[in-house]
Amino acid sequence: MAESGITRKYLRVYFADGREVDVVSIYADQLQYEKTVKIKQWPSISDAGIATWNGFLAWSALKRKGTYTEPYEKSVTDFAAVEDMTDVATNGKARPWGESVDPTQTAPSVDSSSA
Repeated sequence: MAESGITRKYLRVYFADGREVDVVSIYADQLQYEKTVKIKQWPSISDAGIATWNGFLAWSALKRKGTYTEPYEKSVTDFAAVEDMTDVATNGKARPWGESVDPTQTAPSVDSSSA
């Protein structure tokens, strides 16, 4: 469900204890959702809603990075909110956690005669 072909989502997690953590979700986190949906027979992304999707991606990214080790079910009460910062990040504004990626930029061509 990545918008405009973007496979990275920039998410800000607001924890119930007041902490704010920025995290970048990648393709592996999306695949984790798809795997979990099949195993647990959860609804599809379109049926579950964007809040569930962003929350799961944030949880998966934080867990992958070792920042949060609790099971997903606990994140539902530990996360006060999850904000999708992808538009902000990719427009070059307020990106304290990394570089933006222009999803419309084409890869440079490789001239085989100079290789």
